[in-house]
Amino acid sequence: MKLPPRLTEPVDQALASPPAPIPVQLTVTGAVEFDRVVPPSGNLQVAGKQFWLGPARSGVTVTFWADTDVIHLLIAGARLKSVRSHLSAADLAALLRHGGRPAGAPPLAAGSTG
Repeated sequence: MKLPPRLTEPVDQALASPPAPIPVQLTVTGAVEFDRVVPPSGNLQVAGKQFWLGPARSGVTVTFWADTDVIHLLIAGARLKSVRSHLSAADLAALLRHGGRPAGAPPLAAGSTG
């Protein structure tokens, strides 16, 4: 069986493959919220930092409110703890790309302790 010429002509590979996606630079100007479920070990990890919550909280959903200054951990809307943030703007952008969402006001006013 002989194919018609239009089917046997070589294809320009640059035209045949889809264009490469253009990287989107996401700039984070505010805080990010995201949820994580506590594993059986009780030890959560976010962007290289561990958060100890204990095995008794296994299966509980924790909401993180994070910016470049502070990270608040909340369970059912109640603040559990706050720690100094280790996250950069690039880390926050990555968290947004992987299921995070823009955050509202912080659960604890700046300068408050607790």
